[in-house]
Amino acid sequence: LEPLDADGRRALSNFQGSQAQAADPQTAGSDKVGATAVPPAPTVEKLPTPVTDPVKVSQRVEAAALARKQLKGPLEFRVLAEDHSAPVRKEPLVQSPQLGKLERGELVYGYPGGGWLQLMHSELENSWVFIGTRLSAVWAELRVTARSWNALEVTWPGLHEEKRVAYNVEWRTPEGAAKQMKGHKVSASNKVVLGNLPSGLLCFRVGARVAGAGNNDDQDVKLWGPWAELVAGED
Repeated sequence: LEPLDADGRRALSNFQGSQAQAADPQTAGSDKVGATAVPPAPTVEKLPTPVTDPVKVSQRVEAAALARKQLKGPLEFRVLAEDHSAPVRKEPLVQSPQLGKLERGELVYGYPGGGWLQLMHSELENSWVFIGTRLSAVWAELRVTARSWNALEVTWPGLHEEKRVAYNVEWRTPEGAAKQMKGHKVSASNKVVLGNLPSGLLCFRVGARVAGAGNNDDQDVKLWGPWAELVAGED
């Protein structure tokens, strides 16, 4: 074989260089002066799940403060917690640290705000419990005192210390019923007769509106009791 001339050596050198570049495009030219290494992809830091929601907490605290201002005293609640105990939390938020718990059958006192109860007269005073189905407002526990084929008379303990209070009893057919029906009736006392009810199992609850001073609706306290199942249409 004849030795390569200058053009042949240059061609061989260019061929070898192009092969290396095709094999590893990131390292090609790394030996050249002034070459820059490809930086690694930045690591995305995972932010921790927030354990507070200032807006919701503020709204619930303000609602409880309004109840404390307008009501004559804290309301009584019965602990149901059928599946397990009711957690007591530092703030009115499910992610808030747990400070203790309430057991089924206990009676507690507090001011409701945004679906939570701020505890009073307790070792855990000013801490919070979610009401939901774990607590039952004693003032709103319904019972049937008279019935006819299409009507029920229901009573509840009520808010006797409140002078400017109106009640609203709601009823509806259970979820999944073939025909969905509902109704309500307003009362100034802790007793009402509900007529034209369909026969069978129905769901009832009572709400209360305690009027604040003046005519400012924003100062009214609105309360709801738990849903209760009662049977209508049986004499």
